[in-house]
Amino acid sequence: MIDLNAVYKSVLEADRAAVVICDPDHKIIYMNPAAVDRAPFFLYNE
Repeated sequence: MIDLNAVYKSVLEADRAAVVICDPDHKIIYMNPAAVDRAPFFLYNE
């Protein structure tokens, strides 16, 4: 059986688009590498 979490994570990690996932309280719980490269945008442009 394929581990879908690993598949989804590999897709997000490879995506050149910034992907940020937040919890219901709007706290960032995941940023892919493209989002980390653009972190100042996400952290200072609310």
